Amino acid sequence: MPLIDKLMKHVLLMLAGVLILSACSKPESSLKPSTANAGSAALQYAFTPTPTLAPTKIPAATEPIGCKTIRMIAICIQNVTRTDTETQVKLKFVVESPMVTVEVGTSFIGSDLQNEFAPILSDGQGHSYSLIEAADNMLIQFDDVQRVYFQTLRFQPVSADAKKLTVSLPMVSVDTPSKAETFQIDLGQNPQPGQTLALNVTATIGGQTFHFVKAEFGGDGVRSLPVTLYMELAKLPDDIFLMSPAFGDPEKGIFFSEKFGTPNIITSDLVVPPGKTSGLTANTYVSGVLNIVVNRITYWYRGPFEITRQLP
Repeated sequence: MPLIDKLMKHVLLMLAGVLILSACSKPESSLKPSTANAGSAALQYAFTPTPTLAPTKIPAATEPIGCKTIRMIAICIQNVTRTDTETQVKLKFVVESPMVTVEVGTSFIGSDLQNEFAPILSDGQGHSYSLIEAADNMLIQFDDVQRVYFQTLRFQPVSADAKKLTVSLPMVSVDTPSKAETFQIDLGQNPQPGQTLALNVTATIGGQTFHFVKAEFGGDGVRSLPVTLYMELAKLPDDIFLMSPAFGDPEKGIFFSEKFGTPNIITSDLVVPPGKTSGLTANTYVSGVLNIVVNRITYWYRGPFEITRQLP
């Protein structure tokens, strides 16, 4: 399997946990209608350009020894513990902006040992050490006193005479609010399984243009009616591997997530079960115009990012 496919598979597995929108209020719309035909089922909108809120870099001069800065996150090796069975590398994540967060159950970094996509530990003698597969490497904790995050990576035991260790991180994710963007997608008044609807909807989110070209409907139309939205692949800056906005219509209880293996496809189910939205007591069948809200974006910054620590 090519490396890029391996990376994509891992990234999308991790993104599944962060692409559900939290409850949010309806923001003020920034869109302006275009001259598209009013009778068309596919509505097109022109957006007022807004500045990107992608986290900016911390100045290099502020980067302490044993740390690496990725946008508004400083990652430092807090300490290294060596035993006969493993080497524990405790990382500290200092977030320099209240905009940047990490969702419960997720992490700034991750691993997929099966696809050889994981942090690597190396010493100054040219030896490399892999993560221990059975260990809980992804647990991230927040220290309320220091206001920082901690995550411990457990590697195979290093050589006893190693005096310098380097952690290499293949990718780092940054989850941040965006300036609230709203756009509309008209799914028609009676979407049915097996139908395909052509779209021509363009939205600018965090400085990046997303062009929706097609909607497909599936399921049985009774218990489920999944809708799949197709976008043209976005051209991202070189240092960003993936950008994942959180799409949804919170008033109708519709929240989109990316389809496995395809960053230009998002899906949701138009049959909303009881309990998903406040006040519902039976299945609700959503159709017509979706008022899509985007208020969060996850950026995956391309590594490798290397952090070195001298040992006593």
